[in-house]
Amino acid sequence: MSLLLWVAVAHAGEVDGFAELRVQAYAGVDADVPLFVVERLRPTFSGELSDRVVLTTTIEAGLGQGWTVQRGLENLVDQEALSPLILDALGVEETENDALRVSADEDYLAVDRLHVELLLKHADIRIGRQALNWGSGFVVNPSDPFPEVLLTEPWKPRSGMNAVRVDVPIGDLNGAQLVIGSDDAFTHPRLAGRLTANWLETDWSLVSAWREEVDETIVGADIKGTLGVGFWFEGVAHIPQDGPATEELVVGLDYSFPVLQQLILTGQYYRNGAGADDPVSADLFAERTAFAPAFSGRDYAMASVVAGLTRDVSTSMLWMQNLGDATAFAVPSLATVIRDNFEVSLAAQLPIAFSDGGEFKPRADDLVVVLPTEESTVKEVDLGTVVPDATIIVWSRVNF
Repeated sequence: MSLLLWVAVAHAGEVDGFAELRVQAYAGVDADVPLFVVERLRPTFSGELSDRVVLTTTIEAGLGQGWTVQRGLENLVDQEALSPLILDALGVEETENDALRVSADEDYLAVDRLHVELLLKHADIRIGRQALNWGSGFVVNPSDPFPEVLLTEPWKPRSGMNAVRVDVPIGDLNGAQLVIGSDDAFTHPRLAGRLTANWLETDWSLVSAWREEVDETIVGADIKGTLGVGFWFEGVAHIPQDGPATEELVVGLDYSFPVLQQLILTGQYYRNGAGADDPVSADLFAERTAFAPAFSGRDYAMASVVAGLTRDVSTSMLWMQNLGDATAFAVPSLATVIRDNFEVSLAAQLPIAFSDGGEFKPRADDLVVVLPTEESTVKEVDLGTVVPDATIIVWSRVNF
């Protein structure tokens, strides 16, 4: 790995990337200074090893300081004299540098992309750690074999995946894609295939994927086109080895208006057949399994408005509504571009409840749980002190 990384940097014909500074402020948490600051540097090196071979690598270095949910849980365990086994169960580990939350270089330095691309006559083959994202949906992509929802981190690039990807064009507008991948430890194989045809100004795709670690298959379709208005349908069936199959789908529309610099309206319905009609929101720290939908409810409405106020200033509003429990999640933002390569934005993440609470804004009763103490007894603890009522984010990035 180190040798391949050295070769990538040495042969880099192009270098681009960004440096980022982000400050997050949390409302409603028990903290003296409810701020979290992140610094990130992410250069990408790309170079031709020959006429048909391209080597690309992306290195990410990042540090974070301040309050996090994890730190809030640690403080809560100390304040309430709870059993330290709670932190072990949540996967919370002590670090040698408590201020920076690091113990070794892998805590702040990572190779997020490292792949070789072979540009052959009848196919393109990419081998190594790479970004993979399938689907036409908005916010969520049911047909994505490597799902990652970045709702609360829209600035974050998708995580790299270890895979071999083969793209075979069939004519000018049709094609097939095959992916053979694995987890980071190279112990669990993953397979995915996608066949796409273009007809009536619409892309029609059949998709299938399988992951060994959960022994579950997804099979479905992804349709996207433009007939005066943009439209898409993306749906799959989750078929586990044991248990009943469930559906997951999105259907949506978008339209661009010649207002101001530009005005784009987007609307989408999302169905999560594996969700609950009344999801309990207290399970805030559960780990998602492969292919698991990122939401715990069944039915959602999603909408966004993006308006270009001037050539360099834009504003947007994202709204997600759980139709089952009447809770919502709103993300308003204002962004500007300075000197072409310098971006600054101000955003908020606002959980909202039109009822007593639910998935996006927990009920007060759901946040009161019974936990073991150091003295082998149990006591009621309010987790509301570690769940923000709102998050304000100031984000800046210099691209190079």
